[in-house]
Amino acid sequence: MNIAKRIVLFGAAIAISLCAAANNNTYYSKMTVTAEPTGHGKVYVSTSSGDTPNYNSETSTASNTSSSTGNHTYYLYAKAEPGYQFKNWTTSTGSQVGTTESLTRTITTTDDNKSEATAATAEYIANFVERTRAIVAITDNGTVTVSPKDNKIGDDVTVTFAPPTYGGTEYVPDLALDFDGCYDSEGNLISKEQSFTIKAEKMMDLTGSFSMTPRVTKERGYYRVLSCYNAPIRVSGNATISISASSTTAVSVHADITNIKNPLGHSIGRDDSKALNRNFYDDPAAILYMEGTLNSSNSQTYKVGNTVLDKVSMTAQGISLFDVIKFTAIFSTPTVSLRWAAQSGHYKLVASIVTIKTLWDSNINKHNDVVKIGKDTSDDFNSNCTLQPIDEENADRFWFGACPTEKMYYDGGYWTSMYASFPFECYEPDGVEAYIINEFKTDGEENLLVLSRIENGIVPAATPVLLKCRQWTDTSEFFDLTKKKPLAPQNRLIPLFPDDERIDATVAEGNLLSGTYNLLNGVPAPDWTDVENYMPDKYDASKHRIFSVNAEGRVGFYKQPAGYKFWIENPDEVTEMSLRPNRAYLDLSKLPSASLQGAPFRIINENEAAGIDNIVVKPEAPVREGIYDLYGRRVEHMVPGNIYIVNGVKTIAR
Repeated sequence: MNIAKRIVLFGAAIAISLCAAANNNTYYSKMTVTAEPTGHGKVYVSTSSGDTPNYNSETSTASNTSSSTGNHTYYLYAKAEPGYQFKNWTTSTGSQVGTTESLTRTITTTDDNKSEATAATAEYIANFVERTRAIVAITDNGTVTVSPKDNKIGDDVTVTFAPPTYGGTEYVPDLALDFDGCYDSEGNLISKEQSFTIKAEKMMDLTGSFSMTPRVTKERGYYRVLSCYNAPIRVSGNATISISASSTTAVSVHADITNIKNPLGHSIGRDDSKALNRNFYDDPAAILYMEGTLNSSNSQTYKVGNTVLDKVSMTAQGISLFDVIKFTAIFSTPTVSLRWAAQSGHYKLVASIVTIKTLWDSNINKHNDVVKIGKDTSDDFNSNCTLQPIDEENADRFWFGACPTEKMYYDGGYWTSMYASFPFECYEPDGVEAYIINEFKTDGEENLLVLSRIENGIVPAATPVLLKCRQWTDTSEFFDLTKKKPLAPQNRLIPLFPDDERIDATVAEGNLLSGTYNLLNGVPAPDWTDVENYMPDKYDASKHRIFSVNAEGRVGFYKQPAGYKFWIENPDEVTEMSLRPNRAYLDLSKLPSASLQGAPFRIINENEAAGIDNIVVKPEAPVREGIYDLYGRRVEHMVPGNIYIVNGVKTIAR
């Protein structure tokens, strides 16, 4: 090669090198932790909150990188050797920064930290002293408190283990992690309770830990979704959202360029700073059906980024995930997968092509709880969620069911109603009974609605029913912010797969009850004013009656109290009343003309009905016109080979 060519190539290499350096957007940091004095303890540092500490050295280092300046988070751990106890964490200059064995610290990167050689650094020291305490407790994940901390032989000592936190939010044990128990240094079980009191009769080293139990282990199932802040999420409608003007790979809620259906939801639960307190146990809108291709090995073992479920499809109360990602004219439809998130025990939804702003968005009631779908490279904390399987196998822990009030008492039971897009079974051990109304009578003074029991207790999808329960639900301690006591499993309803052979659609023939999901339709985000204008099912006093109890204590269907606004978070801003979503109601336009105008509608059982002979009207079974899939969703086109309900008749598309 001649000299001229070498000079040209050398110049090109320099130019490429300079260009690469100019475009270097990688920022470095490094954390070092040390145990002192030597021989008193071990330390460990990690960039992941999900790591199990490896106490094999008196010095530990970890490094991190990012594509922009900002904070890098590190997780520090310390463990005393026998005969010693942990004292505190200090900086290299001796300033105390923590008094618990586990500590979270950040390092802030700047434009000066664009190489490993110039990485932003920090160093912390775990200090240990000779042991004076009778009982010392540690945990490899989470936190532990011992009271009194400086205890001695003969003291009654209370030990409390708490699950790990992330972003200031506690992992609630019945959501993501399970407490494995507390053991002594010889492996003897001391307690299975997270908090217990023990008398210090000798020097004891106690260890407790939490473990992640996989929740998604099947190709399909029903789940309750909880945000990264452990807030239950419910589907409440769809919004008009759009492609962001600033990015072609993000969906924004700030403009109205193209209509993309986005299932909206909001957190429901107990919070004194929120306007809404809602019982999520009896809310079918908080139940998600999810199916896909399961990676069996990944589903059983937690590893950040591994795909648990691929080619995911989801539905909830008639809204599909793929209503969110209709990019027919913009992008090809992405594949959605469920993966393990960096937050231990949590999952995240990932789209192969485009970032979706929010699948559930709580802006509808000005909350901050969201569940996002991110690009395959994203690791947004808000994309993390936990999933509670709602099925018979987990019915003693995660449950969905009826929660009637004490006032709704009739015929030896407590009553409520339900309207779910999925079929469900009344859980036999709890004795819940499901009823339709397919017969109408009048005694000259009252309109009487005759109850007809669904004998096998299996309610088809999209069937409004009345539920008779053995017990009423006391929610006083659930909503008491000083107690926040979860509701014990009761009056349980088990969601069924739509192809369950036990489902018999004919049991609902002639049902006079109506139901509504009352999902918000096309709300222009982020302007949430006048949301009642987007409710399809407004309450109409001339034709609607609500399942309730009157002043005489009679359970039936009555006019909705004036000014009573169901499920709206800011009722003072709403001028119209809506029908309560996911519940049954009575539509007078569907009743026989023989009904007494202005008279109440009381429910009666078949024994009571046998003694009333004045007028008996048993209407023809109403036909639900149109094409529906097995989830009760209306469809425009049938796919050959799939099963549909066409004008009330189950049909296989050809």
